[in-house]
Amino acid sequence: MIVVAMLILGGVAGYASLALGPVGWVLVSILTILVVVSLRRRPLGLGTYLGLLGATGAAILVPLVIGSQACPVDAGGAVVASTGTCYAPSTLPAVMVYLAVLLVGLILSTYAITRRRSRRPLPGDSLDR
Repeated sequence: MIVVAMLILGGVAGYASLALGPVGWVLVSILTILVVVSLRRRPLGLGTYLGLLGATGAAILVPLVIGSQACPVDAGGAVVASTGTCYAPSTLPAVMVYLAVLLVGLILSTYAITRRRSRRPLPGDSLDR
């Protein structure tokens, strides 16, 4: 049940962090801190949340980066008006952050699954050994 809830929460948080701009980043950061504190002893739930948070953000931004070019910037770093579709220079670092969060989530989930499997006896094994 926790894994399903973290799937939904991770997807919503990944979308909200992009849709709400800076306010979304702040809200999702606070939410992530709360999730980490509450699920610190449940790595599968935490990994699921972080994995879907990163996957949702990356799934939104990667097609944008692949399908368009970077917006031109002036010497001060401000985006210059351009014709056509372009993405801000801060988009690539954001993609890297979302991919890093996805990777951490996958590592935590893999760790939790392998740890859970190593505790179970294999079929046919006896516990008397």
